Amino acid sequence: DTGLMTFDAQGRVTEITATDDGSSGDDTITSGNGEDWIVGGAGADLIEDGDGFALILGDLGSVLATGGVLTSVSSIVAAEGKGDTITTGDGKAWVFGGEGSDSITDGEGDAVILGDLGAVTLADGVIVRVEATEVLRGGDDVVTTGGGDAWIVGGTGSDKIASGQGRGYILADTGLMTFDDLGRVTEITATDDGSYGDDTITSGDGEDWIVGGAGADVITDG
Repeated sequence: DTGLMTFDAQGRVTEITATDDGSSGDDTITSGNGEDWIVGGAGADLIEDGDGFALILGDLGSVLATGGVLTSVSSIVAAEGKGDTITTGDGKAWVFGGEGSDSITDGEGDAVILGDLGAVTLADGVIVRVEATEVLRGGDDVVTTGGGDAWIVGGTGSDKIASGQGRGYILADTGLMTFDDLGRVTEITATDDGSYGDDTITSGDGEDWIVGGAGADVITDG
């Protein structure tokens, strides 16, 4: 959809931002193997990514980098964001569903997944904070991860979250996760802002930290 990309003097991307000017459509995006940065924009998009690192925003958002190293990724509220279907291959994946009721299916790599709107902040290329940033916009998302470790923030709505056999750090509603300088979780906090839903969470056999948040949740741990 519409937006912009900027580059530094070495040709490295410094910013990708999708803008909402009312011209967004329902896009189909298929990428091959390798590193991909994908911003679907508003609309009901179908995004299928191959193996390799994937950074995917289903709706509007902004990606910032310095010297080829990511510094932040954040969602932007759209006039009318819709439900997206996003599938990643085997490899590390960061996925932001955005607005609407999204379906997100991850492959076998480690994954950071936000079902609704949110933000990831990095320091020296290491994630230090993952958070839900919008409590009034979102949907009932379905999130499924594979065999890698997973950090999942469901956000608003009644979500269905199923993590695989790796370690699972799951926050079903809105809130935040913080990390140390080695990328290890130091805090998971759920916020009671009235945006919660009745979530269903199923985890695999690995070590899991699960915070359901408010609502009548069903949690089954492996």
